[in-house]
Amino acid sequence: MPAKDVLDRLSSSGIKWLYLEFADVLGYSHYVGVPAYGLSEEELEKGFSRSDVASVFNDREELFLKPDHDTFAFIPWMDSASRMICNIYTRKEEFYLKDPRYILQRAVKNASAAGFEVKIGSEVEFYFFDGVAVDKVTPERGPSVMLDTREAKWNPSPMVSWDKASLLSAPFDTYHILRTEILNVMNDNFHIPVESHGHGEGPTGQQFASLPPFPLVESADALITFKNAVKNISIMSNVFATFMPVPVFKEPGNSLRVNISLWQEERNVFYDGKEEYANISSAARYFIGGLLEHAAALCVFTNPSTNSYKRLLASPKYIMWSAKNKSAVAYVPVRHGESEERKRITFTLPDPLANPYLAYAAIVAAGLDGIKKKIDPGDPVDSDVSTMLSRDRRKLGIKELPANLMEAIAFLEADNEFLKGTFSSDIITDYLENKIKEHRENESRPTSYEFQKYFNL
Repeated sequence: MPAKDVLDRLSSSGIKWLYLEFADVLGYSHYVGVPAYGLSEEELEKGFSRSDVASVFNDREELFLKPDHDTFAFIPWMDSASRMICNIYTRKEEFYLKDPRYILQRAVKNASAAGFEVKIGSEVEFYFFDGVAVDKVTPERGPSVMLDTREAKWNPSPMVSWDKASLLSAPFDTYHILRTEILNVMNDNFHIPVESHGHGEGPTGQQFASLPPFPLVESADALITFKNAVKNISIMSNVFATFMPVPVFKEPGNSLRVNISLWQEERNVFYDGKEEYANISSAARYFIGGLLEHAAALCVFTNPSTNSYKRLLASPKYIMWSAKNKSAVAYVPVRHGESEERKRITFTLPDPLANPYLAYAAIVAAGLDGIKKKIDPGDPVDSDVSTMLSRDRRKLGIKELPANLMEAIAFLEADNEFLKGTFSSDIITDYLENKIKEHRENESRPTSYEFQKYFNL
């Protein structure tokens, strides 16, 4: 969209504020609001000088927010507001190397140089709660978190009696009105449709929504926008949303299933109708090989929190691929009468706390490394790995994913060559420093389980 069209839409709508959005290294959204009435085409084209942006990245240089005009949208949960997602530039009009969105754009460029266009669709899960209380003021008193939701088993309502709640219908799907409102906003305001949505498997308020495939940067933009919409619209209804991988003990965790397809001149490179197993091409197998080869290192970006590894204790837990086993890290859906258009690889490893700009860039780098080096993923594993003896898994060459964030960091420190050309060394260093600090902060705090287990010993 040309800058003039942006100004025309602002003028005709009477919108008073334009919010310039960007994401930090960890995936948090930030914005600065500027008055809409004084904007010029030159500012929209060249960007806005902001010395305070550097502080978000622990930097000192003057940086510029240059808006992507195609991301212009009206924000319904703010008064007289619109937004555009921005790239970050230096004073020399060069891309800022720590900008996560720029890193994903480098991944796009690398894929294009190899002759491919990558598309990603996102299936994201999250929980709704009616009340959340966290004692953040006096943590030395011990852990204190209280959750409340109309769908919880501890709720006396007779409407609540489910062990598994997948695809519950109303009236038992008690948040369906709120969820539908959010998805209508996604479609009407941000022009991001949703392929499907419903109640998740977790009975204590889990939800899911599936976003369609988009080119890489648009896909990450869509997920960031979706998470912002969920959080803002739910809080207006006095409901709290969380994308934590495991917010409720012994309930299904939140996943971010990433549906990947690779295109070359309108042809889906992953599809081979003559291939007996799953109709996937040799390129798809090599891409899977890259994902499996680097899966443990990818965890730092795809599973970036200490909480992430509580989900990986259940599923996915093992590094393997399959067209029949949905617990596989790389799952290849096979549908009756499927077409080339729908062929994809579903990477089940990520969770919704991942920064999509970094996670998608790392995933693509791993897959393309597999194609470049023709990495064999081995035979698919269609049987239930969780029931196998450990010696049988070893015979099949099936490895486990990292058990915690520090293990994942160690894997990335030993295996990061595939990221060169996409990630700068500075952003990897900054990112790992943040993650090591998170791990140490978490490890130093007593948990409620530790009190329950050890207080009276």
